Amino acid sequence: MMSKAAALVSALLNVALGLLLYSVASGSKSGVDGLETGSTAPPFSGITLNGDRLNLQFPAADPGVLYFFSPDCAWCERNFESVSALARRNGNQFRFVAVSLDEDGLTEWAALKNPRFDLCRRPDYRTAIAYPIRSTPTTVVVSREGRVEHVWPGAYTGENLKSIEKRFGLVLPEAAR
Repeated sequence: MMSKAAALVSALLNVALGLLLYSVASGSKSGVDGLETGSTAPPFSGITLNGDRLNLQFPAADPGVLYFFSPDCAWCERNFESVSALARRNGNQFRFVAVSLDEDGLTEWAALKNPRFDLCRRPDYRTAIAYPIRSTPTTVVVSREGRVEHVWPGAYTGENLKSIEKRFGLVLPEAAR
């Protein structure tokens, strides 16, 4: 009798957890609100390639740029020159952090690309829920006061490119096609 009750409770908990995860993944307001322009940026925590913890708290001394990517993402690859230029030209005004959502091939990618910006992997579970990034690349700008200023899903092409250039006051190479 006890094992049937435990199995029923377990099944109900699994269904409840599945519904919660689905609501978060689908952007439901009953889950995490996500990253909307004007919302408060949640804390960010991940691991650097050398194993150190990278924590960002907002508000912060400098505004931040979080660039979410995957080493095997074709558009992330095409975007690399533009992202590097953005980080290089704004590195003294913004804390620029590239966040890999996939660890497969990341060490080799970093050795090949030698990025000149902070790189982290494995965002902790609170960060993964607070930053519900559904596609790569995605660029998020957080103000010094801790407000989400911009969220650009996709590569630096077309309207995204124009908007990013306007926000940062520079001209970037368009993502390679």
